[in-house]
Amino acid sequence: MPLTLDQAAQLMNRDLEQFLNRCPLSISSAGQKKGTVKFYLYSLGDTAYGINQGVRMNEMRLRLSTTALSSNAKAVQCIHIPVSQFEQLKPESISKVTHYDAADFLVTTQLTGCTFAIRKAKGGGLEFLHVQPNGDFDGSKIQKAIKTEFQVSFGKGDGSNASTYGNNTRVTVLGQRRNNFWKVYAQYQDANGNVTGVDCIYEEANSAVAYVD
Repeated sequence: MPLTLDQAAQLMNRDLEQFLNRCPLSISSAGQKKGTVKFYLYSLGDTAYGINQGVRMNEMRLRLSTTALSSNAKAVQCIHIPVSQFEQLKPESISKVTHYDAADFLVTTQLTGCTFAIRKAKGGGLEFLHVQPNGDFDGSKIQKAIKTEFQVSFGKGDGSNASTYGNNTRVTVLGQRRNNFWKVYAQYQDANGNVTGVDCIYEEANSAVAYVD
């Protein structure tokens, strides 16, 4: 039996990896907004396959959006990472996240050819970048180019490891901070929105010095 919206929201807070395995999720863009943005979690009104303990099961398709399109939508404070085109990249395209950012979830719009990059920031915190292909640069070239500058460069490729995803795959990227440490996951979906797998693409080392106010 599919999870209710309340159950899905509780699971998202309690165990993000299990939530992403079970619940097909898409994330709408918040434009060029950076930092903390209020999103709303709601059902799209239909189902797709999720994965529950290795078994494919029908679950509600969910969306995180800045607009509450359902009366029972659940508000979620999220740090939003905007999209930048590769040929228009500039230092301001990078989003820096520190312990001063109040939200404990991190979102960006769905990847269909883009690269999502993560690295440690000078002076503490993390830097994130979502790059969209354009011009003469396709997704796989961008993934390789960004890899030279960032600790994590997750983008288009052959899908043979947790740093690339293949053709006909859409990816939802969602991160969560617990005890001041971030874990960022990729949920893979096929063309019909069914979950085909989940990878942790970044885990902040617990051996790092915790932030102190």
